[in-house]
Amino acid sequence: MPPRFDRWLDQLAPWGPRLVVVAATIVAAAMFAGVFRGEPAGDDLTFHLAEATRLADCLRAGDLDWWNPGANAGYPSAYYYQVLPQLAPAALAALTGTEVLPWFQLGLFVPLVLAPLAAYRALRTLQAAPWSAAGGALALLVCAGASRWGQGADGTFSVGLYTQTWAFAALPLALAHAARWIDGDRHLVAALAWGLFVGLCHPFAGIALGVGLGAAVLVMTLGAAARAIDAAQGGGGATLVRRVRAGWDRLIPGWRDPAQPPAMAAAPPPRLGGRIGRLVLLGLLLVIGALPAWLPVLVDYAAFGGFPHRVADEVGPGFGGLWAWLTSGTLLDHGAHHGRWRVLSLLLPLALLAGRGRALPWLWIAATAFAALLGLGPHLVTADDLLPAVRFLGPLQICLALAIGVGVADLLARLWRLAGARGGGLVPRTALAAGAGVLVVLALVPALRLQQARVRVSSDYPGIHRDEIQAVIDVLRLEPSGRKQARAGTENHWFNQLPYVHARREALLQMGGAALQSSPNYAFLWQERDPLRTAWIYDAPYLTFSSNNADKMPDGEPVLTTPTFTVRRLPAPGLASPVEVTGTLPPGRFAARKAALAWLAGAEPMRDRVLAYAGAGGLTSPPAATVRGATRLPPGAGPDLRAEVDATAPTTIMFRESWHPRWRVHGNGVQLPVRRVSPDFFAVDVPAGTTVLTAEFARPWWLWGAYLALAMVLLAGWLIQRAQW
Repeated sequence: MPPRFDRWLDQLAPWGPRLVVVAATIVAAAMFAGVFRGEPAGDDLTFHLAEATRLADCLRAGDLDWWNPGANAGYPSAYYYQVLPQLAPAALAALTGTEVLPWFQLGLFVPLVLAPLAAYRALRTLQAAPWSAAGGALALLVCAGASRWGQGADGTFSVGLYTQTWAFAALPLALAHAARWIDGDRHLVAALAWGLFVGLCHPFAGIALGVGLGAAVLVMTLGAAARAIDAAQGGGGATLVRRVRAGWDRLIPGWRDPAQPPAMAAAPPPRLGGRIGRLVLLGLLLVIGALPAWLPVLVDYAAFGGFPHRVADEVGPGFGGLWAWLTSGTLLDHGAHHGRWRVLSLLLPLALLAGRGRALPWLWIAATAFAALLGLGPHLVTADDLLPAVRFLGPLQICLALAIGVGVADLLARLWRLAGARGGGLVPRTALAAGAGVLVVLALVPALRLQQARVRVSSDYPGIHRDEIQAVIDVLRLEPSGRKQARAGTENHWFNQLPYVHARREALLQMGGAALQSSPNYAFLWQERDPLRTAWIYDAPYLTFSSNNADKMPDGEPVLTTPTFTVRRLPAPGLASPVEVTGTLPPGRFAARKAALAWLAGAEPMRDRVLAYAGAGGLTSPPAATVRGATRLPPGAGPDLRAEVDATAPTTIMFRESWHPRWRVHGNGVQLPVRRVSPDFFAVDVPAGTTVLTAEFARPWWLWGAYLALAMVLLAGWLIQRAQW
């Protein structure tokens, strides 16, 4: 090879990987730029947009209690559900006095575009060579599975996994810094910062981080124990341990626990009990730092909606299904869609057998742990959907893509050096570079087409009739208060929550996002599907449906008819109304819910006869009152709810809003005991006479104080790191 060419390659070497990552970032921007064209597709995306809209309203008004009436009879934002990804666009909109949608679009765009850059930085942190790290970034860029629960755009533009998108973009960084800390380096503060970011964006991503790290440390510790046994037996005998270890290392070199680099070898040994001790310390600090996420669930678990219904495919594919995904290319290469070659799927065995480097053990072992959980998922079904195994699919894809990219790049680097060492390397190196280029093109071009096709917005779906949805929104903006129930032909996520985004018209049922698990009423709304009953029980008078389903819908007062849709007003009692408490639900979370569901199926709800939850005693007499002016006030205008009651005798007044122990109700300025009644609303007893009721959701001070744990944990990490532990 000519010396001039050698010098040119030497000069390019430091910049080549960086240029590749910059190019990957530009390609990612081209993939996902379509998100700025309108309201994005993805079931939960509009739900998250609606929550961000409410948060922006609260921030503009200085309301930090954050009760959200937008769906499922109301729920507290940032109480039982991660809020950081929604809070970012909300805060930017509030600060700039602009609409939330452009900032929400940016919130989708940025993590998807920066994911390859974050992957490169993570792999460099794991001491991968620059070209190997660039290979991992490229592999992550082109990785695209067929499951709607996968990483990146897989889940973002189908299910609408917005918070997962944020968490998974940072997951490689959290894993890398944690691995360096566990291996004895001073990366504790970075490991805590990125780990907490991941966990506060999506708790299941934080769980996946812990599973991956724990599995890697376990395997590496067992490997070290095997080597110690081998050394104690002289190191040269044909012991079983030695045979197993030698065969394992020959079969899969990339799993071999690497030797420490010189810089680490010269450092004093860790003083915190080796890998296991450092992992335990990291985990303990992460749990403490995540106090704002789990403390309110423990303290106010009674109002936690939970996960009463499991989506069928959330259990995971099982071992057979996962193997089928892998061999068909649908795990990493989206099958044969958009002319894709199964590049990553075919390269996986090569990377597994030929890869080297410190990063690979962490990636391969974590991936194996995630695969095991996906395989076991169908056998771990629980009555309450607390840990859906399919949530480990994204971490599996990320770890596999990074490992494949690193492994193949390592192999190409060794072949490159081998070609140069034998002289006359211009031809073989040129052929090697051309082959690598072909691989990149075969993977990248179809991936670009696929991801661009995935980014859809409301205007890409003429069948939803976005212009007519806007006409419905404009009419509902002017109507009196009351929730909207979307029925046959109007169930899509745009019709469900765009009326709240643009007109603050509350939706009845939202089957995703924070409203699902943060409202205790989700289970009841899931069961009760009769429009007339729902309108009365939940003060949801506005019924929307496709006009060709008019004969299947109950009669009501016409509000609007468009060429495609109809809006009717059904009878409803208003936001607050008198009720009679006729009995008590059994104690216990599940027993009470079961009994309340049975009550909901009967005739009593339509007669304004309710059941009190255990411990919510009070009046049981028939109502003798009327309610005037029950209304919901906007953020910053005073209490959340207000009603005027004229009673001729003591009466129970029920607010048709989700119960929570932090509701504070005053009657004529005097605080009243709050009762919990079926299905899961709150009520108060008022005396005879005129009473002005005000209800305010009061976020407890300790919940805001819990966020100090973040700063305390980072400070503790810095002190430990400074002490060179």
